[in-house]
Amino acid sequence: MMNKHNVLLPKWIFEKSNNEKEVQALVLDYMQRYPEYNLISINNGFAICESIQQKRGE
Repeated sequence: MMNKHNVLLPKWIFEKSNNEKEVQALVLDYMQRYPEYNLISINNGFAICESIQQKRGE
């Protein structure tokens, strides 16, 4: 079972970026603050993540 977490992304990520590629790069950089999460996708201002501890235990 995958344990998903939603991380609210700051508005500046979307305001600063000009396209999806830039959004992805800024989100990946921002998510380094959460080393226990692995980014799955970006949806409606949230980073959808999987807990790395959960992934190892499966």
